[in-house]
Amino acid sequence: MEINDQFAAQMKQMQAPSPVQPQMAMPTYPMFTPIQTNAQTVAPRMQVNRVNGRKGAEKFNIGPDSSVFLMDTAEQIIWAVTTDSAGEKTVTGLAVTVIDEKAEEKKAEKDLKDAIDVLAKKLEENTGKIANLEERFKAWEDA
Repeated sequence: MEINDQFAAQMKQMQAPSPVQPQMAMPTYPMFTPIQTNAQTVAPRMQVNRVNGRKGAEKFNIGPDSSVFLMDTAEQIIWAVTTDSAGEKTVTGLAVTVIDEKAEEKKAEKDLKDAIDVLAKKLEENTGKIANLEERFKAWEDA
């Protein structure tokens, strides 16, 4: 029992504040709570911002040091809106050309056919030249 009493006395002495060094409070940390996620990740909802004309683009609110593209509902224009650090807005209109993919495919097909026709003509010309050279060679051999 004597050892247990000595141990208890030493523990009390260690816990008592020291006259030389002030006792420091232990820092407290907030509890960590892990973020719970669903088994499936859902993509965030996205949308295209639309405005009506240049005035709509100028009225569209964005913060300082920001930029955004806005689609015009009235015309085929994309508005590039930017702000500087003071929030001063600059609006620039960009013309949009709609691409007809089927027309592009037809044009590519026509260009390919034209290229094949040019190659076929060159082949015919060279075939004629080769035949001419063969005749000359035979004549030269016979002579």
